[in-house]
Amino acid sequence: MATAVWVVCAGLAALFPSVSGPWLSALVLPVAAAGFSWRGGAGSAAAGLSLMLCLLLAARGVPVWRLAGAATAFIAVALLCLSEERLLRARLRREGERAQDLERQAGLQEIEKERRRLSIQAREESIGEIGELYQLSMRLLATLDWEQAHPVIEEALVRWIPTLRGEERTRTLQRIHALVDQGQVSVEPLVQSMPLAGTDFQARDRWAIVSGQLALGLQRVALYGQVQKSATHDGLTGLLVRRTFRERLQEEAERSVRRSVPMTFLMVDLDRFKQVNDTYGHLVGDVVLREVANLIRGSVREMDLVARYGGEEFGVLLPEADRDLGFQIAERIRRTIESAPIRAYDEEIHMTVSVGVALCPAQTSDAEELVEKADQAMYRAKETGRNKTVLAES
Repeated sequence: MATAVWVVCAGLAALFPSVSGPWLSALVLPVAAAGFSWRGGAGSAAAGLSLMLCLLLAARGVPVWRLAGAATAFIAVALLCLSEERLLRARLRREGERAQDLERQAGLQEIEKERRRLSIQAREESIGEIGELYQLSMRLLATLDWEQAHPVIEEALVRWIPTLRGEERTRTLQRIHALVDQGQVSVEPLVQSMPLAGTDFQARDRWAIVSGQLALGLQRVALYGQVQKSATHDGLTGLLVRRTFRERLQEEAERSVRRSVPMTFLMVDLDRFKQVNDTYGHLVGDVVLREVANLIRGSVREMDLVARYGGEEFGVLLPEADRDLGFQIAERIRRTIESAPIRAYDEEIHMTVSVGVALCPAQTSDAEELVEKADQAMYRAKETGRNKTVLAES
């Protein structure tokens, strides 16, 4: 409506310049309506076109006094429209900023909600992991030796370090077993035993926590192993003690008779060992005993058993060894000790041994009698010059 009125009034003012004053004054109403109803751009455009019409009429000779009132009104309307447009833009900007603030707050609320959800989830997972670690500790505390602890440790590796697979996991278990044998089952050695190079910090921290639980159980396993070993192995040489060796000897003798397989027993005695103690002292003598034990252990098969039978006497059990093989191993032990100088502190000592050989069941099927025969053969070796291997008499 305002546009139609403006067009009519502008047309009449242009057609009748001599009487344009009333028509120009009539334009103020539609221009004002355009400014306040159309808001901004339309009102400014109407005011601008009306001013151009005034300039056109002035160029055609219309007196300025007729145009001044209408032009002033057009300018005022234009200014009002521009002011209204600025206010509108400012309001739109504020509304946009408020909408952005609302979106930001909604985003922050979503982030906080997600954070809380993850926190609750992590707390639940932590509670579950604590429960698993507790169960792991309880299972380890129920074990007494490595054979029982091994499957528990392997299960822990599968659960907590899933990146370890195949041979790498086997090597890790062997390293942990070695730590248990050495009694070094604190957290730090366990952490260092794990090949975690290239893994993330979370995996390393997780294994550090798990190691703390493993150490508690493995310390008990290591302590039990040490107590058990001290009861069955000699503290100086690490060989079997006499009582344990005699039990194994009896078992092997019975098996030899039952299955009709040969077995050989060796009694090895150091020659002139008392002179070593008298000359160099017992500390040097201990070193000699320890080194001789290592030489004997290195001269026999993996299946053979070696024991410290007495002060300087060693018993060697050779399962499934006939006369020839038994004598061959006895000679290997004798020659090895004869040819290996022993360094004890600042002294270099050369030792020899006398060896008695007894056969089961060829000579006897009784374990006690087997030891006695080997002992007698060893004494004959000493009586006939020492550094000899003598077979027991039938």
